[in-house]
Amino acid sequence: MSKKIILACMAIAAFAAFVVGPATAVAANKPVITHPTGTALATGTKIIGTNVGNTIMERTDGTDLYLCSSALLTGTLKTNSAGTIKGEITTADFSGTGTSGDCTATSAIPFQLPAKPTPMKLPWCLESNPLMAEDEFQIKPCAGGKITFVMDVTGLGECKYEATKEALVGTFETDVTTQDAVGRLNTNNTQNGFTLESGSAFGCESSSQLQMAFTLETDEEVVKPLYISKLA
Repeated sequence: MSKKIILACMAIAAFAAFVVGPATAVAANKPVITHPTGTALATGTKIIGTNVGNTIMERTDGTDLYLCSSALLTGTLKTNSAGTIKGEITTADFSGTGTSGDCTATSAIPFQLPAKPTPMKLPWCLESNPLMAEDEFQIKPCAGGKITFVMDVTGLGECKYEATKEALVGTFETDVTTQDAVGRLNTNNTQNGFTLESGSAFGCESSSQLQMAFTLETDEEVVKPLYISKLA
């Protein structure tokens, strides 16, 4: 009887292995910024990030609040080896097509006014390392705390927003058409939410989310597109 039970258990285990299949290997996140392809970019290189499409501040329900047609990040590559990328973002400028470069309000919200965003707590540190999910990067103030924006709303005053989490989280990819590395902050990630820290209850949204995509290039007279590769 004991032998029959053992054989039955072996048969069940074999069937389960056939149905479930082998465990899927988890790919390690080991990025490296390269230029040209296959050559690690030297630390100390100045880098610019330029927006792809509009940078958008949204309500948490997905309704657009502000559209910034231009976004420019500048910084320096600090680490680029052993599957770890670290960069320091020293400037972050956002502007739109409104008066004096204001980011425009959307018609989806009545009486919404244009605003000029001013990023706070710079420099920001950008990092991707093997302890993160595949293709993940994080951005947070180098000195600690949370990223904040001051929105100078036309005719109203300032609305100050603070990130709900310690770091904004995005994913990177390499566009095979243009060969530029692209980083994306998506609003479907709850890590990228902001709450109102100070400002008028009338005219300042109580919460928002940030949606942004940017290419990476060298910051020099003739810019060169950067790639993101993965170490084995």
